[in-house]
Amino acid sequence: MTAPISEGVHGTPELNGVSLNDFSTASNVKRTDYLSWDEYFMSLAFLSAMRSKDPITQVGVCIINSEKKIVAVGYNGMPVGLSDDEMPWTKGLDDPLQNKHLYVCHAELNAVLNKNSADVKNCTLYSTLFPCNECAKVIIQCGIKEVVYFSDAKINKPQYNAAKIMFAKAGVKTTKRIRKPIIRSRPFQRVTSRRSMVTNQVLPEKWYNQRLLTGQTIKSVFSY
Repeated sequence: MTAPISEGVHGTPELNGVSLNDFSTASNVKRTDYLSWDEYFMSLAFLSAMRSKDPITQVGVCIINSEKKIVAVGYNGMPVGLSDDEMPWTKGLDDPLQNKHLYVCHAELNAVLNKNSADVKNCTLYSTLFPCNECAKVIIQCGIKEVVYFSDAKINKPQYNAAKIMFAKAGVKTTKRIRKPIIRSRPFQRVTSRRSMVTNQVLPEKWYNQRLLTGQTIKSVFSY
Protein backbone atom coordinates (compact mmCIF):
# COMPACT_ATOMS: atom_id res chain seq x y z
CA MET A 1 0.00 0.00 0.00
CA THR A 2 1.41 3.38 -1.00
CA ALA A 3 2.30 5.65 1.91
CA PRO A 4 0.30 8.92 2.01
CA ILE A 5 1.94 12.20 1.11
CA SER A 6 1.74 14.67 4.00
CA GLU A 7 2.74 18.26 4.68
CA GLY A 8 6.04 18.75 6.45
CA VAL A 9 6.91 21.18 9.20
CA HIS A 10 7.99 23.78 6.67
CA GLY A 11 5.00 23.28 4.42
CA THR A 12 6.86 21.04 1.96
CA PRO A 13 5.31 17.73 0.82
CA GLU A 14 6.73 14.67 2.57
CA LEU A 15 6.50 10.90 2.19
CA ASN A 16 7.15 9.06 5.46
CA GLY A 17 9.09 12.05 6.73
CA VAL A 18 11.26 12.39 3.60
CA SER A 19 10.90 15.71 1.79
CA LEU A 20 9.87 15.21 -1.83
CA ASN A 21 11.83 18.31 -2.72
CA ASP A 22 14.95 16.21 -2.19
CA PHE A 23 13.96 14.14 -5.22
CA SER A 24 12.85 16.95 -7.52
CA THR A 25 15.93 19.13 -7.39
CA ALA A 26 19.35 18.12 -8.65
CA SER A 27 22.54 18.77 -6.74
CA ASN A 28 24.67 21.62 -8.03
CA VAL A 29 27.87 19.81 -7.04
CA LYS A 30 29.41 17.46 -9.57
CA ARG A 31 30.29 13.88 -8.71
CA THR A 32 33.90 13.22 -7.82
CA ASP A 33 33.88 9.42 -8.21
CA TYR A 34 33.34 9.36 -11.97
CA LEU A 35 35.51 7.17 -14.21
CA SER A 36 38.71 8.57 -15.64
CA TRP A 37 39.18 8.30 -19.40
CA ASP A 38 41.53 5.35 -18.96
CA GLU A 39 39.04 3.58 -16.70
CA TYR A 40 36.21 4.29 -19.12
CA PHE A 41 37.95 2.94 -22.21
CA MET A 42 39.33 -0.13 -20.44
CA SER A 43 35.84 -0.80 -19.10
CA LEU A 44 34.55 -0.78 -22.68
CA ALA A 45 37.26 -3.25 -23.64
CA PHE A 46 36.12 -5.60 -20.86
CA LEU A 47 32.50 -5.11 -21.86
CA SER A 48 33.37 -6.01 -25.46
CA ALA A 49 35.13 -9.16 -24.24
CA MET A 50 31.84 -10.33 -22.78
CA ARG A 51 30.56 -10.73 -26.36
CA SER A 52 33.17 -13.42 -27.12
CA LYS A 53 31.89 -16.99 -27.51
CA ASP A 54 35.28 -18.49 -26.61
CA PRO A 55 34.76 -20.62 -23.46
CA ILE A 56 38.39 -20.25 -22.36
CA THR A 57 39.71 -16.84 -23.37
CA GLN A 58 37.61 -13.71 -23.87
CA VAL A 59 39.48 -10.66 -25.15
CA GLY A 60 38.09 -7.20 -25.78
CA VAL A 61 39.54 -4.11 -27.46
CA CYS A 62 38.60 -0.44 -27.64
CA ILE A 63 40.44 1.97 -29.97
CA ILE A 64 40.26 5.75 -29.48
CA ASN A 65 41.69 8.69 -31.40
CA SER A 66 43.59 11.72 -30.10
CA GLU A 67 40.30 13.47 -29.30
CA LYS A 68 39.27 10.58 -27.04
CA LYS A 69 36.56 9.51 -29.44
CA ILE A 70 35.91 5.80 -29.88
CA VAL A 71 36.69 4.65 -33.41
CA ALA A 72 36.46 0.88 -32.94
CA VAL A 73 35.68 -1.97 -30.57
CA GLY A 74 36.24 -5.68 -31.06
CA TYR A 75 36.41 -9.09 -29.43
CA ASN A 76 37.82 -12.48 -30.39
CA GLY A 77 35.48 -14.64 -32.44
CA MET A 78 34.92 -16.62 -35.60
CA PRO A 79 34.91 -14.88 -39.01
CA VAL A 80 31.62 -13.55 -40.32
CA GLY A 81 29.52 -16.30 -41.89
CA LEU A 82 30.97 -19.13 -39.82
CA SER A 83 28.61 -20.71 -37.31
CA ASP A 84 29.77 -20.39 -33.71
CA ASP A 85 27.97 -23.66 -33.00
CA GLU A 86 29.78 -25.63 -35.72
CA MET A 87 33.33 -24.30 -35.38
CA PRO A 88 35.80 -25.72 -32.80
CA TRP A 89 36.54 -23.95 -29.52
CA THR A 90 39.38 -26.22 -28.32
CA LYS A 91 43.04 -26.63 -29.25
CA GLY A 92 42.27 -29.79 -31.23
CA LEU A 93 44.76 -32.12 -29.57
CA ASP A 94 43.34 -35.14 -31.40
CA ASP A 95 42.69 -33.42 -34.73
CA PRO A 96 44.85 -30.45 -35.83
CA LEU A 97 41.99 -29.07 -37.92
CA GLN A 98 39.90 -28.81 -34.76
CA ASN A 99 42.26 -26.21 -33.32
CA LYS A 100 40.36 -22.97 -32.75
CA HIS A 101 43.50 -20.90 -33.36
CA LEU A 102 43.30 -21.77 -37.05
CA TYR A 103 39.97 -19.97 -37.34
CA VAL A 104 39.43 -17.37 -34.61
CA CYS A 105 39.94 -13.68 -35.42
CA HIS A 106 41.61 -11.87 -32.55
CA ALA A 107 39.98 -8.85 -30.92
CA GLU A 108 42.64 -6.45 -32.19
CA LEU A 109 42.15 -7.52 -35.81
CA ASN A 110 38.37 -7.34 -35.54
CA ALA A 111 38.54 -3.86 -34.05
CA VAL A 112 40.83 -2.54 -36.80
CA LEU A 113 38.70 -4.10 -39.55
CA ASN A 114 35.48 -2.74 -38.05
CA LYS A 115 36.72 0.82 -37.46
CA ASN A 116 34.31 3.67 -38.14
CA SER A 117 37.01 6.04 -39.36
CA ALA A 118 39.29 6.22 -42.39
CA ASP A 119 42.22 4.89 -40.38
CA VAL A 120 43.49 4.36 -36.84
CA LYS A 121 46.79 6.20 -37.25
CA ASN A 122 48.08 7.74 -34.00
CA CYS A 123 45.26 6.08 -32.06
CA THR A 124 45.44 4.34 -28.68
CA LEU A 125 44.33 0.72 -28.31
CA TYR A 126 42.92 -0.56 -25.01
CA SER A 127 42.99 -4.34 -24.64
CA THR A 128 42.16 -6.77 -21.87
CA LEU A 129 45.16 -8.90 -22.93
CA PHE A 130 48.62 -8.01 -24.22
CA PRO A 131 48.58 -8.54 -28.03
CA CYS A 132 50.24 -11.50 -29.71
CA ASN A 133 52.87 -11.16 -32.44
CA GLU A 134 50.35 -11.32 -35.31
CA CYS A 135 48.18 -8.61 -33.77
CA ALA A 136 51.29 -6.57 -33.02
CA LYS A 137 52.08 -6.56 -36.74
CA VAL A 138 48.58 -5.24 -37.50
CA ILE A 139 48.85 -2.60 -34.77
CA ILE A 140 52.23 -1.37 -36.01
CA GLN A 141 51.23 -1.36 -39.68
CA CYS A 142 48.06 0.63 -38.89
CA GLY A 143 50.03 3.34 -37.12
CA ILE A 144 48.55 2.88 -33.65
CA LYS A 145 50.84 4.76 -31.24
CA GLU A 146 49.99 3.25 -27.86
CA VAL A 147 48.68 -0.01 -26.40
CA VAL A 148 47.10 0.03 -22.95
CA TYR A 149 46.52 -3.48 -21.63
CA PHE A 150 45.34 -5.17 -18.45
CA SER A 151 46.80 -8.69 -18.47
CA ASP A 152 50.20 -9.91 -19.65
CA ALA A 153 49.70 -13.44 -18.34
CA LYS A 154 51.02 -14.92 -21.58
CA ILE A 155 54.02 -12.60 -21.95
CA ASN A 156 56.53 -15.45 -21.49
CA LYS A 157 55.24 -17.28 -24.56
CA PRO A 158 57.33 -16.63 -27.71
CA GLN A 159 54.53 -14.97 -29.70
CA TYR A 160 53.85 -12.43 -26.96
CA ASN A 161 57.51 -11.84 -26.25
CA ALA A 162 57.99 -11.21 -29.96
CA ALA A 163 55.16 -8.68 -29.86
CA LYS A 164 56.88 -6.87 -27.00
CA ILE A 165 60.11 -6.72 -29.00
CA MET A 166 58.34 -5.40 -32.11
CA PHE A 167 56.51 -2.71 -30.15
CA ALA A 168 59.77 -1.51 -28.60
CA LYS A 169 61.57 -1.35 -31.95
CA ALA A 170 58.62 0.31 -33.73
CA GLY A 171 58.17 2.95 -31.03
CA VAL A 172 54.71 1.81 -29.92
CA LYS A 173 54.21 2.72 -26.27
CA THR A 174 52.81 -0.01 -24.02
CA THR A 175 51.15 0.72 -20.68
CA LYS A 176 49.85 -1.80 -18.16
CA ARG A 177 46.67 -1.05 -16.21
CA ILE A 178 46.69 -2.50 -12.71
CA ARG A 179 43.07 -2.42 -11.63
CA LYS A 180 40.38 -4.46 -13.36
CA PRO A 181 36.92 -2.94 -13.90
CA ILE A 182 33.97 -4.89 -12.55
CA ILE A 183 30.24 -4.51 -12.89
CA ARG A 184 28.53 -3.91 -9.58
CA SER A 185 25.50 -2.13 -8.19
CA ARG A 186 26.02 1.19 -6.52
CA PRO A 187 23.56 3.50 -4.72
CA PHE A 188 22.54 6.86 -6.15
CA GLN A 189 21.12 9.51 -3.85
CA ARG A 190 18.23 10.70 -6.00
CA VAL A 191 15.04 9.03 -7.15
CA THR A 192 12.99 11.18 -9.50
CA SER A 193 11.04 8.57 -11.44
CA ARG A 194 9.69 5.05 -11.34
CA ARG A 195 11.47 4.49 -14.65
CA SER A 196 14.59 2.39 -14.28
CA MET A 197 17.81 4.22 -15.20
CA VAL A 198 19.25 0.90 -16.41
CA THR A 199 16.51 -0.85 -18.39
CA ASN A 200 14.25 2.15 -19.06
CA GLN A 201 11.36 0.05 -17.76
CA VAL A 202 8.79 1.28 -15.27
CA LEU A 203 9.64 -0.18 -11.88
CA PRO A 204 7.10 -1.88 -9.61
CA GLU A 205 5.43 0.59 -7.26
CA LYS A 206 6.52 -1.41 -4.20
CA TRP A 207 10.16 -1.31 -5.34
CA TYR A 208 9.99 2.40 -6.05
CA ASN A 209 8.39 3.33 -2.72
CA GLN A 210 10.95 1.31 -0.78
CA ARG A 211 13.84 3.10 -2.51
CA LEU A 212 12.10 6.44 -2.09
CA LEU A 213 12.16 6.04 1.69
CA THR A 214 15.95 5.86 1.65
CA GLY A 215 16.48 8.20 -1.28
CA GLN A 216 18.36 5.58 -3.28
CA THR A 217 18.08 3.69 -6.50
CA ILE A 218 20.33 1.09 -8.08
CA LYS A 219 22.26 1.44 -11.30
CA SER A 220 24.77 -1.02 -12.76
CA VAL A 221 28.08 0.64 -13.54
CA PHE A 222 31.70 -0.18 -14.10
CA SER A 223 33.97 0.66 -11.21
CA TYR A 224 37.59 0.06 -10.27
